[in-house]
Amino acid sequence: MLPIRNGSSFSLLQQRLRGLIVCNFATKIRFLSEKAKSFSIFLQITEVLQMEIGAQKKKR
Repeated sequence: MLPIRNGSSFSLLQQRLRGLIVCNFATKIRFLSEKAKSFSIFLQITEVLQMEIGAQKKKR
């Protein structure tokens, strides 16, 4: 840990923390968008399955 006596090392620490927070936030957004993509694919699959089930019921 850096000694936080002089102001310069403290501001450097703040900049590093801010960088980490921004990086973490970007990672979370990327993760969520990946989840959203897989979820929309899941929705498309269920939609197709429902249409298939509906078509099967109409045939009977």
